[in-house]
Amino acid sequence: MTISREEAAAEEPRAFAPLHPGAYLLEELLGPLGLSQNELARRLGVSLRTVNDLARSRRSVTAEMALRLGRYFRMTPEFWLNMQEQYDLDKARETLAAEISRIEPMPV
Repeated sequence: MTISREEAAAEEPRAFAPLHPGAYLLEELLGPLGLSQNELARRLGVSLRTVNDLARSRRSVTAEMALRLGRYFRMTPEFWLNMQEQYDLDKARETLAAEISRIEPMPV
């Protein structure tokens, strides 16, 4: 049986570690902008713990947080949700690779 190029690409391991949205927030936005986690929390109307957990990749971006981050940073909420979705999918691929590879695709 043959598989499509998209299916083959989906099964190949990534050459780099998945980027959590919190790491992006910390490295690409907060640091360069000189914005503290405390200040961001205040501006977003959330707790410092919420921002800290996100920045430390301990919390996922929710739809609510995507709306808040999108509004503050003048980005779309979809950017944040897509980054979280890609991260989750990449991590699941890493974790479940052997198990998933044992699943026999449906006959054509």
